[in-house]
Amino acid sequence: MKVSELIERLISLDPDLQVILQRDPEGNGYSPLSGVDGEDVLYGEGDDGGMAMSTQDLADEIEGGYFSEDHEFHPCVVLFPEN
Repeated sequence: MKVSELIERLISLDPDLQVILQRDPEGNGYSPLSGVDGEDVLYGEGDDGGMAMSTQDLADEIEGGYFSEDHEFHPCVVLFPEN
């Protein structure tokens, strides 16, 4: 989902609603949203279906390393739960 799609879905909701993150598709855990990170964050999906997170600086630093070889990185926004 892109930020524009998320905004589209959220715009009609009460802005005072609490934001909760579901841990997985089965609903095995929930956490209140603690923050949003969208500055210089990248995600990469590997051939094995795994996912890796990085920053542009780190991705540039490890060029030719594990993540760069196995993941094609794309800009993203990360919503993270409270600890």
